[in-house]
Amino acid sequence: MQLGSTAKKLLTTLIVLFALAVAGMIGVAHSGTAVSAQEGALEKTLHAISANNLNATGVAFADIYGEDKTAAAVACPGETTDELSSRLGVDVSGMNLADSGVPDGYNYLILADQNGDLTYDRMAMSDINLCAGQGQGTYRAYDIVPFVKDPATGAWVLAA
Repeated sequence: MQLGSTAKKLLTTLIVLFALAVAGMIGVAHSGTAVSAQEGALEKTLHAISANNLNATGVAFADIYGEDKTAAAVACPGETTDELSSRLGVDVSGMNLADSGVPDGYNYLILADQNGDLTYDRMAMSDINLCAGQGQGTYRAYDIVPFVKDPATGAWVLAA
């Protein structure tokens, strides 16, 4: 089969565009994986809710972090390890905070399981703000806690 010069150019262009599209999809998939690997479980959950164009939701931390979780607490900027340990009655030295405490612009969700083991999830407040409402609260992990998306900043805000 012989192709004319116009058909050869068209076919070559299509092959090059296809190769670029495949390379682009591989690049996007790779960078998407890297971003989601840095997100915590709550961030992934709320981003999935955002993808459905929802601006309010309720979640149970046990549903997100595991059914073995029994309690959760919020740590806000400036709170030190000693202050958190005193307020919560548990040793939170595993957070490995600097002497200045929780860094500005970040907050933590601290989760306890049935054995008393703690898990720490650090989030940028520009993405998820656990401290905007009542903040510094403690929660039973099976209770539904409300989150509302702030239209001005796009951040999810803990509303309880």
